[in-house]
Amino acid sequence: MNDNKGKRAAIGGIVGSSFGGKIVNCHSSCKIIVRGEVGSADVGGIAGRTRGTEVAGCTSESEIVYLPPTKVLNDVKQTVSRQVANSEVVAELHRQIDLMNESKDIGSFRNSYNRFVESAAKHVAVLKPIVDMLKQWADQ
Repeated sequence: MNDNKGKRAAIGGIVGSSFGGKIVNCHSSCKIIVRGEVGSADVGGIAGRTRGTEVAGCTSESEIVYLPPTKVLNDVKQTVSRQVANSEVVAELHRQIDLMNESKDIGSFRNSYNRFVESAAKHVAVLKPIVDMLKQWADQ
């Protein structure tokens, strides 16, 4: 998982990255949802990434959840395959889904998503359950 500048993301309940200094007497109670595979970002209940930083007297009740986009998008592909009879349409929608997956870390996911919805809109019966799945994923 990369930030919008192509660097590995660092996410923490208090601070994402700290290089030097101190983090003291703090508490974190949050839910961090990482849209990526386990290990795709530096994530922690207090700090995601530290170097030369003293962490003391801190506690965390944070929940860290990894939401792999490949699982969500594979579910979308399966739904398309079940609900669309035309193999050419299935192939085109699968291609659009692959483009969404490829764009997940480079900031153009929304554009890929919009192109997919435009393509799928021609097949309204397909669109409803898929949009619900993607909306739930995007809202987490």
